[in-house]
Amino acid sequence: MWKDLSPTIYRKRLIIEGVPNKVVDKNKIDDYLNRLSKLLKMTLVIAPLTRENPRYGLSSYIYWEESGTHFYYWHKPFPFLSIDIYTCKKFETKVAMEFTRKYFAMGKIVFKEIRF
Repeated sequence: MWKDLSPTIYRKRLIIEGVPNKVVDKNKIDDYLNRLSKLLKMTLVIAPLTRENPRYGLSSYIYWEESGTHFYYWHKPFPFLSIDIYTCKKFETKVAMEFTRKYFAMGKIVFKEIRF
């Protein structure tokens, strides 16, 4: 069971998942995370840290003053991505979702939003 132990601190998590129409590489992920930072008006602390694992795909993290975002991309058994935006600053869910859908040319995406 979940209980908000700190109701005075705003926190929001947005998980976006989808199947991109094209292969995603490190440069595409880094560019996406940098553009997402600007779009959501987050303060960049450290540029994207992206690592490729031949077995699992790519994973990346961008560090914001307001928290950050994890990005996971699997190339096997088919292209799939999962993005976890976590921040203490309010942002528009629809803006992040539409940007992500268009950026990766995804017809359908799913999301889960958690606010504290």
